[in-house]
Amino acid sequence: MELRQLKYFLTIAECGSVSGAAEKLHISQSPLSQQLKQLETELGVILFFRTTRQLQITEAGLALKYRAEQLLQLSDIALDELQNFQYGYRGTLRISSISGGAESFLPDILHLYHQTYPGVQLHIKFHSIQTIIDSLRVGNTDFGIITPGFDTDEFASIVLTDEPLYVAGTKDYFGNRQHGKIRLAELQDKPLIVPKRYVETLQNTCMLHGFLPKIVCIAEGLMPQLPFIRAGLGVGFITGFEARSEGAENICLFEAEELDISSGLVLVWPKTGRLSLAAQNFIKEVRKKTDL
Repeated sequence: MELRQLKYFLTIAECGSVSGAAEKLHISQSPLSQQLKQLETELGVILFFRTTRQLQITEAGLALKYRAEQLLQLSDIALDELQNFQYGYRGTLRISSISGGAESFLPDILHLYHQTYPGVQLHIKFHSIQTIIDSLRVGNTDFGIITPGFDTDEFASIVLTDEPLYVAGTKDYFGNRQHGKIRLAELQDKPLIVPKRYVETLQNTCMLHGFLPKIVCIAEGLMPQLPFIRAGLGVGFITGFEARSEGAENICLFEAEELDISSGLVLVWPKTGRLSLAAQNFIKEVRKKTDL
């Protein structure tokens, strides 16, 4: 039993005759009659009583009519859904992001994306950079949002944000100074909380200025530093997003002279492999926002 046969059957039932149905379907009567006979043979029931003037639907025909209408409606729904998948209007978008900074970018771009593609379900997770890279490699996520500087050529990327890191600490370390610029030498005797990816750069730069930095804590990522800085453990390096976040009101912030390190976010995805249309459309939306 094919959907085409059910469509023919419903048209015959609607018109009350093969001739009327053939005219409506724009086909000749003979193949339509053959299709009806074939359907009755396949089902083993009589669907219409034949009279001299018209066809009268049987009880079996009424039962089939009820189910055929449901089947054809479901077929239309399925076709519509598949076409939505074809054009990226439905599907799933999986994004894995580091904590810290992404919160300033991700909500806005996802809001814009969801307005255009409301049928796409969003899956957002927060992980370490290494976990995100591993997930991308095995196909467990579509996109990663990480800090730049990862050592791999296997990913395509778009720069989302780029801003300097601020030297941050409590008044215990800076007295009455609350903002402005600070020279690297002023950090010589201060305990430092340093993101892991900046340790080597900081050490090399400080050595060029004649001293080794006093690193008391190495932080994985950026966001976990702020609570330790507030507690007075040491002087840290935070992003502009963290500097504007709740809890940073009483922190002294300085632009570091002589230290060329910055923080930002990049969107990454594998260069090889097939991207879903939902993912391709997400890249387009991100490019629109970052090109502004």
